[in-house]
Amino acid sequence: MTVEVISVRLEDRFRLLSGGSRTAPARQQTLRALLDWSYDLLGEKEQVLLARLSSFAGGWTLEAAEQVCAADSLIALEEVLELLLALVDKSLVLVEERRGETRYRMLETVRAYAAERLEASGEGKPCANGIGNGAQSSSRWQIRDYRERRQRSG
Repeated sequence: MTVEVISVRLEDRFRLLSGGSRTAPARQQTLRALLDWSYDLLGEKEQVLLARLSSFAGGWTLEAAEQVCAADSLIALEEVLELLLALVDKSLVLVEERRGETRYRMLETVRAYAAERLEASGEGKPCANGIGNGAQSSSRWQIRDYRERRQRSG
């Protein structure tokens, strides 16, 4: 496969990486099978939180996750931190320190998978309604980061 063909096919990463070794365990044969296996190991609330967190394209803070993801009785506000840390422990969510602020994010492949799960659950709309404040927070962070880089460079 040429680089150009791979580049075009990267739009659907789950179809591109689909020809694993037939002797490997099923979960290691395709990218989708691996993510399905990891997702199935999660508890119900962890699955729901992972799907809801896919609404954040550029990362999020704990406060934004609490605001968006504890929108109903399924996940209580006080449960978000514990569930989020469980997803970090399982390497589905990454944690970073930036300018003294703790931020979380998903690798894009994990986020795309979780977004599919969110859409399949039928929860896409309620979560999208709650994303406004979280997106505003993320936008402010990105703008601040951009301004700091500009000040350092010139």
